[in-house]
Amino acid sequence: MTGTRGRWTPAFLAMAMSMSAAGVGTGCDTYRLPSDLKFPQILAVRLADPQLLPEQRTAIDVLVTNDLGVPSLLKPGAVEFSPDPATGKPFSLPPQASAFIEHEGDDFFAHAPDEATVNAFATALGLAPTAALKVSLRVTVSIGAETRRADKLVVVLRPGSGVVPTPNPTIKDITVDGQPVSADPAAPPVDVLIETVKTETMPSKIIEHTFVVSADATAGPLTYAWFTAYGDVKHYRATTAIVTGKPTMGGDGAALIVVRNERGGVAWRQFALHLH
Repeated sequence: MTGTRGRWTPAFLAMAMSMSAAGVGTGCDTYRLPSDLKFPQILAVRLADPQLLPEQRTAIDVLVTNDLGVPSLLKPGAVEFSPDPATGKPFSLPPQASAFIEHEGDDFFAHAPDEATVNAFATALGLAPTAALKVSLRVTVSIGAETRRADKLVVVLRPGSGVVPTPNPTIKDITVDGQPVSADPAAPPVDVLIETVKTETMPSKIIEHTFVVSADATAGPLTYAWFTAYGDVKHYRATTAIVTGKPTMGGDGAALIVVRNERGGVAWRQFALHLH
């Protein structure tokens, strides 16, 4: 459903100014290890264009994982304005506000208003002439029988700001124990040797593996988050993570890295591990 374009009232402007939540939420009360893939959660919400200009729109998709530790990319089941963070209740918004969220078939989009409307918002909010307009959207997905929600901040740049929209970051290289990880999703799993030490006296010796990522940082500082369905992860928010497991483990498992820049951009790469 596509809303009609028009000017929005101060109620919406108050909501836009108060919204500051961005990034990922799991929507569940119990939280396991942050790097654990094996429970239903939202890993990232991505805008095809993380920063918009007036009248530009961008598609929204969601990276999730399930209780088997299998990541997948989903379309949102619903997108709405985030509630008032002070009360947790929805804002009272005029009908014209629906123009910011567009729903076509299975796809959801964030659609920035025209320049005159953006400037009117900024004036009502008391923003500086070059300050960006920021609005938080709440995204809902179904993962099997579970429902998860996350908030994503949409940034609309002012035409007079001189700021060039920043794209999503680019992941360049990943290695596991020095082995390059192919960027091809159909590539064979990366072999991970976990039985280098296995004796009757030390059947549970911990084996460490080194995961390393490099990414394009031209959009400013980057943050990292490693996830795996195998073992435990130390330094999971660093470019180099240490993944530990026991020699009794085996089989195949998924791993992935999520990379974000400070301007709302996000990228990820998933790869398979073969444990033997």
